[in-house]
Amino acid sequence: MSTSPAASVLPASTDPRLALRDLPLDGGGVKRSECASASRAVAGAGLFVFRVLLEDGRKSARAVLAPRDDLAPLKLAEAPLQPQWEFDGSCVRVQVPLGDGQHLYGGGATGTRLLRREERVELWNLRDVAGPALPLALSVALDGSARAVVADSAARGSLQFLSDGVEFAFEREPFELWLVTGTDVATLLAQLRELLGPVVRPPLWSLGYQHLVRKPENAETVLEIAARFRARHLACDALWLDDTLLETDKPFAFHRERCAEPKALWTALHERDLQLVVAAPPRVPLGRNVGALRAGLDEGHFVLDASGSALKARTHVGLAHFPDFTREATRAWWSAQVEKFALEGVDGLWSEFDAPDLARSGWGTLAPDAQHRGTAPTRHELVHNSLGSLAASALSDGLALAHPDARPFCASRSAHFASASHSVVLGLADGAGWEALRHALPRALSAGLSGLPFFGFEIPAGAEASGELYARWHELVALLPFALGSSSSAKDLRSAWSHGGEIERAIKAALDRRMRFFPTLASLLVEAAANGLPVVRPMFLADPTDRALRSVDDQFLLGPDLVVAPVLQPGARERTVLLPSSPTGGWFLLDGGKDLLPAGRYTVEAPLGRTPIFVRAGRILITHAPARSTAAQSGSDPELQVFFDPRQRATGAFHEDLGEGEKRRTARTELSAHVLRGRVVIDAFQDGREVVDRAWHVHAHGAAAARS
Repeated sequence: MSTSPAASVLPASTDPRLALRDLPLDGGGVKRSECASASRAVAGAGLFVFRVLLEDGRKSARAVLAPRDDLAPLKLAEAPLQPQWEFDGSCVRVQVPLGDGQHLYGGGATGTRLLRREERVELWNLRDVAGPALPLALSVALDGSARAVVADSAARGSLQFLSDGVEFAFEREPFELWLVTGTDVATLLAQLRELLGPVVRPPLWSLGYQHLVRKPENAETVLEIAARFRARHLACDALWLDDTLLETDKPFAFHRERCAEPKALWTALHERDLQLVVAAPPRVPLGRNVGALRAGLDEGHFVLDASGSALKARTHVGLAHFPDFTREATRAWWSAQVEKFALEGVDGLWSEFDAPDLARSGWGTLAPDAQHRGTAPTRHELVHNSLGSLAASALSDGLALAHPDARPFCASRSAHFASASHSVVLGLADGAGWEALRHALPRALSAGLSGLPFFGFEIPAGAEASGELYARWHELVALLPFALGSSSSAKDLRSAWSHGGEIERAIKAALDRRMRFFPTLASLLVEAAANGLPVVRPMFLADPTDRALRSVDDQFLLGPDLVVAPVLQPGARERTVLLPSSPTGGWFLLDGGKDLLPAGRYTVEAPLGRTPIFVRAGRILITHAPARSTAAQSGSDPELQVFFDPRQRATGAFHEDLGEGEKRRTARTELSAHVLRGRVVIDAFQDGREVVDRAWHVHAHGAAAARS
């Protein structure tokens, strides 16, 4: 394999033992390796696991991945490729040859481009590092077939993309290596979803626009921001709070003065169709002899230091202990704290420090030799990357206990493979300028390919300095699976209305666009859980055999039938869009496009407030009239935007939620349209039964002399 050195895509803080070597691995320290196969749950896919036995007797063990029962049992098999293993006494490495002519992707929400070209991803998730990173790489061959290589480890490590393969390196412990194969990318992603586990079904309000209020002076500040959203008719579904309105010396407690009546705040927000999401730092402060502190010490719920005592470290609010989320008993204990807190008036929780974040520590987090005691005593460096996911599972379970008739919602900065089962994953922009905006889209695309379909960014507050940039951030984030804005200052309440005039109108148009596309976003998340295809997709998924699409990452597919081309450059009022080939004849520009456009490059107008979007001919797009929230929108019937193909036919489908709690159910409605005597005729079937009593608002595009 070619192993020329390459620059790190993340800050150069990696242990030199994990640095890329110039020579192929020599197999030192390894006694033997073996390959086993699992039953194929998806037609056209294969699933293999590689294990290694070191000369010191240690062998690969399952760490994070938990394949479903129908993927077992594993049987020894002939390896479809030959990984090369090595253990140098400190680090276990494996190089996986994938062959020439491969296009490589993955690594989580990292990097600056979608297509990986001999670059390294540091597998060590911290709050202030762009990410999260995941030990997963995908390769797509010239014929469209695909493979994914997944390292089952939560330890500190690195993923190196080579010219003809990938290399994983992790400290100390051997790990399992999974290989997923597929006849095409869609088949591969479906099999990969089976391996990584289920996807969370979030509450519908979490698909609307969210807004984080940073450093509010008090509860009245929060209500004033809520009032401004409503007075200016800006769509918003939830307000988020950081830990400013929480007690610094007591977990899960509102500040006695700044937020003396949290239930009143919660009620006032609900009256405005706004949910309340509150920070949930995974720490227990020292100081007052509160119940959580006593119970944590008495029942052994805290991470230990090297001497065996409950570890304490300084956070931004003082000394604290840290729950050991590798213990099932600790997660249950934490869920009980969450339940009591949520009953005070909380709809969702988010964690910004779940790595955990220790800025004053030389490691940026807990010391490598801190002890976790899940199934066995384990050093922190071996489980660090999974802690955010484990903490999210405890938060989700606690919310479910408090609100059994609602779907729990939690968000996490840190993530691993199981995160998709519990939470939305919130990426941190690598700056606030135009370059960070340009990087955000390939990172979101990479997150989806890496198994995180419910992913989004917090719009960086620094982007407010430029009204144009701030508007373009909203235009991009508004069409990602998750959208979160923020106020950087409570005193002047800067937000979507900061610049007024043209900028505020552009932001309002972006938020209305998200509400318009709400049925599409909700349906695509349901499909992502079923088939593994991300909500936001790289352009090459439209035609995996088209090599010209392999590196395109400044536009994207929203589902299979929408091409979205956000503006990512300063001063631009038009942009070039690449439309892929389509078996249905071509594409229509969503707003105002009358002509059917074949595959090719087009220059389209893109002033502030408008994002070029194209719809595949022959498809029915389900939209909603914009409203101030998903709750306000729920009472109206969807609109059908029918884009006829040259044969004057169109089809479509969407999913609708029909209940919460124990009555959770999703109905799938399939639609078809044709023109009969100058009128558009819609046929609809919900779960196999014809729909005859529903009023459809139909808008026809590309129909010859047809009336809606």
